[in-house]
Amino acid sequence: MVQYKLDTGAEGNVIHKEALDTMQQHSIHVQLSPPKYAIVGVGNGKVKNYGTCNLMVTNPLTKKRHNVEFQVIDRHAGVRGRAS
Repeated sequence: MVQYKLDTGAEGNVIHKEALDTMQQHSIHVQLSPPKYAIVGVGNGKVKNYGTCNLMVTNPLTKKRHNVEFQVIDRHAGVRGRAS
């Protein structure tokens, strides 16, 4: 099991390619499909999207599991959330 925090108010989910590589090193198989979306970063810069993957995530409070879609991006991409 790998622990990460999720932004539950985000319009979309992104995960760094480095995190996926780490999961695969720990024998967690992740299937990568072609990208579904173009990701735009800070200053409207284009962000490299390596593809789409689905991961099972568990809410630590309720223990409910969810199949969540992520776009896989470069760790150094300038992506940020929108103002609340």
